[in-house]
Amino acid sequence: MPCPLRAPSEFQPATEPGFWKLPHIWTRTKASMVYSTFEQQDSFSEEHSDLCLVQLLGTGTNSSQPCRLSDFCKTLMTRPGCSGYCLSHQLLFFLSARMTECTKGLFRQSQRYMNLFCANKMDLNRRAEAIGYAYPTRDLFMENIMFCGIGGFSKFYKLRWLEAILSWQKPQKGCFGKPAAEDEELPKAIQYQQHLLRRLKRQEKQFTDGCSSHNTAMAVAALGGFIYVLAELPPADGELWPPTPTPPSSH
Repeated sequence: MPCPLRAPSEFQPATEPGFWKLPHIWTRTKASMVYSTFEQQDSFSEEHSDLCLVQLLGTGTNSSQPCRLSDFCKTLMTRPGCSGYCLSHQLLFFLSARMTECTKGLFRQSQRYMNLFCANKMDLNRRAEAIGYAYPTRDLFMENIMFCGIGGFSKFYKLRWLEAILSWQKPQKGCFGKPAAEDEELPKAIQYQQHLLRRLKRQEKQFTDGCSSHNTAMAVAALGGFIYVLAELPPADGELWPPTPTPPSSH
């Protein structure tokens, strides 16, 4: 289906102060929800994702009410087997639904879908850790912490992951981006993991000094989540846990 580029004004509700609410109820991911296989080719369209988000927000040219969706968007945003880029857009969609207070129809299952997506994002982050946080995996690694942290998934706030992110900052410039030296030859197993974890971005700016605009933005967002959690919860055994995990709300 044809999809014109979305005007920034159509996303204005999501940029307003107070739209994004910090979690006060925490939950954990379940390994049993991880996909047995991921899609080999990332055919997810950002334009289609934009269209569905505009439908959700009710800011399209037809001035529809928020929380109304086409069958196409229902299918796209619940498609199983997504990895990386696709998974992020699916989670962003249901997070936006929560912030918009959509609770009917498909959105009765919002928490279940967020549980599913963050279980798979946790799996991807563990894969990234297992291959030593190779540079192509870092952007998505930090994005996963940002999104699932906002979703209230406490296990993304691991102290060793915080230490890893801090170690990637360029000491002189303060930004995040491509390391000065990166191994050119990697074992095939690691290359396959990177294929799953790599994220292609529509809007990215690489500067001549190695700084990356999106990489830096994801680092700031992830670190902001760590600051919030460190202020709320005391560290214990390398994890940041709520004293008593509480079931999340129904939407």
